[in-house]
Amino acid sequence: MESFVSKNRLILGIIAGVVLGGAAGSFFPEFGAGTQIIGELFLNALKVVVLLLIIVSITLSIMKVGNLGSLGLKTIACYAATTAIAVSIGIGVGIILAVNWFLDRFRTTVNVWGDSIGAAVIEKLEPDENTG
Repeated sequence: MESFVSKNRLILGIIAGVVLGGAAGSFFPEFGAGTQIIGELFLNALKVVVLLLIIVSITLSIMKVGNLGSLGLKTIACYAATTAIAVSIGIGVGIILAVNWFLDRFRTTVNVWGDSIGAAVIEKLEPDENTG
């Protein structure tokens, strides 16, 4: 009979990693900020692997059917259409966020410009306290 630790080694490792990562980020924030790029690279690599795994598994399951015929072609067409829709949504969201970033910078510029004009008008209209 296996022990609890040997049965649940992966779960215990994940829990230990979360606890140790949280402790390192809390007690040594500079270290946590320095290792942020490693975490981002790992997550991006994981996304790539998952995407490729999904594409390969769908393609292989379609190919196992044997005679593709009408059903196989419809499946491939549906897969291509949903992929195109997902890519379009992703690109659209990316463009919207980029435009929103630009508009936010533009709004900030307009606000600062308006504040500086208001300050200049007030300075001209207010009497100088030093002259008397």
